[in-house]
Amino acid sequence: MASALRPKRERIVGGAGRQLTLLEAMALRLFERVNRRYVDALQFTAEPAPPPTATCPRPSSNSRAQTRGGWRRRPDPPIAVRRLVAAGLLAAGSLAIARIVTRSGRS
Repeated sequence: MASALRPKRERIVGGAGRQLTLLEAMALRLFERVNRRYVDALQFTAEPAPPPTATCPRPSSNSRAQTRGGWRRRPDPPIAVRRLVAAGLLAAGSLAIARIVTRSGRS
């Protein structure tokens, strides 16, 4: 969604992309050598690609067909874990406030 709202000429994706961008900025020759080996070895093959089977899949004949797949939602942690995390955050916040209050009283 961010790409649709704020289009950019280039967008870096993932940790490997950030590392390669950093390597390119710091050591261009090393980056070119590593990238050339990677592209030659993994992107190109000697045999041609197989011909495509079809450009568009056929529609389902069943009018009540269901869609499968999509994004999977991670299950929520158990309630005991959520309560423990909330108690820990509350305790940490209380300690931080107590420390601020005791420091301001020492003036």
